[in-house]
Amino acid sequence: MHAKNLNIPARRVNMSTNAEISRGLSNIPESTGNSEDLILEVVQGFNNGIIQLHEVVEAMQSSLAHKDASIRGQGTWVLVEVLHKLPKDAVQTQAASFLTSFLCDRLRDHHSVVPHVVYGMLAMVEMKHISGDDVINLVRGLFREIHCQSQVMSDRRNIYTFLKHCVISRGSDTEKMGADFVFGFISAMDGEKDPRNLMLLFTMVPVIVKIFNLGPFTEEMFEVVAAYFPIDFMPPPGDPYGIAAEDLVLGLRNCLASSPNFAPFCIPLLEEKLNSDLKSAKLDALYTLAACCKVYSAEDIRPHALVLLGDISREVMEGWSSQLEEAGLEALTAMVSALLREPSSFQIQDIVNQLTNTVLMDCTCHLAAPEQRLMYPSWRLLCAVVVAHEMPAAIIVDKVLPLLASQFMTKTGDTARKNTIDILARLMNKASRFPGLSEGEGSLASHQEVCWKAFQTGLETVSIPVQEATVSALTIALPALREDLCLEVTNVLMDQLLTTDRNSLRDSITKFLVALCSENQSAVNDCVVPRFLTLLQNNDSKVSKKQIFETLAFLPCGVAVLSKVVGALWTYAENTLIISEPDCVGSLQCISKIVECSVNDQECLQFLVEEWQGVRKILTLGITAVLAQQSTSTPVLHHLAAICRNLIGKLCDPIVTVQPLVFLLLGKSIEEEPVETLLQKFPQLPSFAKQMTSHPQDNTKASFLVHLLEGLTISLPQHVQLEGQRQLLELLWYLSVRATTPSIQFCAAVLQATLINKMKPDESFAEVLYNAQTCFGNILDNIENGDTRKSALTSWVWLTKALVMKGHPDAFIWVEKIKSLFPDPDLGIQAAKSFEVILKDHEYALTPQTKAIVRLLYRQHFFESVLSGILVVFHQSSGISKHNTLLAVSSMLTHVPHQVLNVHITSLFPVLLSGLSSSEDFVVEGTLKTLSSVLTFPAHHASPHVSSLIPTLLSLATNHSLVTRLTSLECLCGLASLDTKILLPYREEVVRSLKVTLNDKKRLVREVSRKARCNWILVGAPGGL
Repeated sequence: MHAKNLNIPARRVNMSTNAEISRGLSNIPESTGNSEDLILEVVQGFNNGIIQLHEVVEAMQSSLAHKDASIRGQGTWVLVEVLHKLPKDAVQTQAASFLTSFLCDRLRDHHSVVPHVVYGMLAMVEMKHISGDDVINLVRGLFREIHCQSQVMSDRRNIYTFLKHCVISRGSDTEKMGADFVFGFISAMDGEKDPRNLMLLFTMVPVIVKIFNLGPFTEEMFEVVAAYFPIDFMPPPGDPYGIAAEDLVLGLRNCLASSPNFAPFCIPLLEEKLNSDLKSAKLDALYTLAACCKVYSAEDIRPHALVLLGDISREVMEGWSSQLEEAGLEALTAMVSALLREPSSFQIQDIVNQLTNTVLMDCTCHLAAPEQRLMYPSWRLLCAVVVAHEMPAAIIVDKVLPLLASQFMTKTGDTARKNTIDILARLMNKASRFPGLSEGEGSLASHQEVCWKAFQTGLETVSIPVQEATVSALTIALPALREDLCLEVTNVLMDQLLTTDRNSLRDSITKFLVALCSENQSAVNDCVVPRFLTLLQNNDSKVSKKQIFETLAFLPCGVAVLSKVVGALWTYAENTLIISEPDCVGSLQCISKIVECSVNDQECLQFLVEEWQGVRKILTLGITAVLAQQSTSTPVLHHLAAICRNLIGKLCDPIVTVQPLVFLLLGKSIEEEPVETLLQKFPQLPSFAKQMTSHPQDNTKASFLVHLLEGLTISLPQHVQLEGQRQLLELLWYLSVRATTPSIQFCAAVLQATLINKMKPDESFAEVLYNAQTCFGNILDNIENGDTRKSALTSWVWLTKALVMKGHPDAFIWVEKIKSLFPDPDLGIQAAKSFEVILKDHEYALTPQTKAIVRLLYRQHFFESVLSGILVVFHQSSGISKHNTLLAVSSMLTHVPHQVLNVHITSLFPVLLSGLSSSEDFVVEGTLKTLSSVLTFPAHHASPHVSSLIPTLLSLATNHSLVTRLTSLECLCGLASLDTKILLPYREEVVRSLKVTLNDKKRLVREVSRKARCNWILVGAPGGL
């Protein structure tokens, strides 16, 4: 083995002979000045067979047996370091026995030598060939000769690490020591205080308890562990070791819950801590009880069950801490589960019955008073018992369900009835987890009719809040309802949905239907979907078509419902395409939402793509819409493209599906499915598609096919290039500047940017980029092109965005072109606002969801790169150029993280002040938002500008838009943290001016105004800001 494979410092060491190594070892301590090199020579010599281990020990005899303890310590340290740096399989069994004897003997040496010996024992126990007897000898020697707590912390850590290795890696050997090891470990652990060492010990205790029979030392082991309960450790500030109190708490909890033999000692301890005045002690005791109940037997818990129930009930009923309440309920559930975990004896069943009846007796009186605070704590106690086991659940359900149902029908107050029906439903829900209660003569099954009458009463009441609470309760109780009742409930709620005119009740019913789809898809298919589809044809319904579409969009959660809903909606869209475009758009929007939520399910995706043939259907309807005389509808095509985009984006190999369809839309005919099917339906399509590149006046209809091209190609993977992509890009370049419809121009610009973003950076990419730059650059440079220049600039900006996000080195050449247009009277404002386009996320284009190449932190890189140049232009220009530069900076500020802005805040402040006086409302609002965010940090950069900043903010705080008023007041609030001597001259003016804003018509403004005025009143006051 080479030196580089050893755990030693990397340095060059010359090969030494046996005599040279022996001479160096015999000269200890004279040679210890260069001890690292000496140790490295010994290890290399051993690995190369130059020297043997016994020769090393013999050569070191003078130092190891020296009369001076310090020299013996130096010699022992060198030997131990050699052992640690040797490979783990280097020492054979005979040599290991020799070294074991040596180390055990040296445990009786001077106290300054002992730490090196212990460290050497750690090296020995890690050796692969050490025998079990030698491991036992090392452990016995350690326990016999070393008093652990007399050692310093680092040496104790070595002792515990040694013991941990013995227990975990050599457990079969140490197990032979039996009680001797247990006693020695208890002695070593007793009194340990260092948190790092305790973490080691807490990981060892559960293993020791599992391996060894504790026998007479059970109580001693428990006591030495329980002495740390509860943990009150608080890590010091800047703790380099990262030991958290929670780590120690969990480690100790695992120890206490490691053996059922600890139960007679642990449970009384937990009872004692539950009566503590410390919240932390109670919490720890409850969580520990829950953990212990998973291990302790029912017979161990039985004598303490009622006492623990009383302690837990007290914490839940008092309700002064939600943490204690949750921990108590968890502990109660764990305790009841433990009592009934195994076939129980008569005594166990008796104690469970007592416990259940006690809870019932304590809680039913509070359930009868639903207006009072204790109703819900009582319900939570009952619930904790119900979810624990079927046996107590049956008793509680049998007693409480009829009580609550009767109480709901007799009570008159809205609050009482809402609370009662809510708890009734929650109890049914919790009980439904036990199938035995819902079958045959089960307590839940036998009371379903009574409960349904209570729900019916709630649905028929005139009180709208009670009706809504009843619908919400039915949503909760849905898993507990029988099949026939579920259908009846669904029909009743559908009737209410069709007759009510209250949106809140409709929303509640919609949530029920969504939950029903998860629980009972057949009910949705049989009762819900047909009625909604009937309503779509009925124009007299109180339910608007928008509400129907919104509800149907939430329903599908499986192929059964998905197939029926999507199929029906698609048929409706086809039928309404010509006669009612708004209805068609609503149907397609609903399908788009359904597809977006369903494509992540592989079974649903397979249905949509293969069985339903979604891509072919989308193209068929899209081409129909384009060819129809009445419909060149952008909304219809937008939603079709969105559906197609979501489907294509989830395909494993989309190019197989997309390539022939792109050829078709480019006017090429190929003999492939589904192209042949589409050509049979639309034989004129190839010639029609070629019209896209004809004169703008002749290609208006054909150019709408670009929306379908977008749906097919925008979600393609990175570095996947279509055949004919060059032709596609040339078409998009043409449409982006020559099309007569703005939506087509924008769609073409976005799609070409997306395709270029995903291209490989090869020669083809460079050529495409050069052609685009030449094409659009020539148009931008010709001022006679008019509106075409604006279209070309849109394409230029989106291509710049694609290159910036890609991290392409030429991106900033494109940016410079945009900056050069600031003085242009026609394009200057558009060029300035384009910086926001580059930084702002689009809804779907150039995003990770559509598989775009997005450079990490591209916004920060872009802002850092362009800011200095833009600021130079701002300070050197005037007139329209200065105004547009200000627009560009303002456009970027809201899209850049505050941490980046703070770095440049000094140079940005003059620009921000100019932005506050801009005539553009969006510039003022964006500037105020940025200023408000940077003033939440130390605002000393604003100090030189307060003379102009404060009057401007005061004027903006009145008679402006809500956003402007709010953010200007927030800025004034942030300025109040500046140095007092700077603010004092302005305090009176600000306090007086802010008095007006206290009467603002908007509550949000009044709240911020009050806070800002208070902060300014306290400026310079004793104890103030």
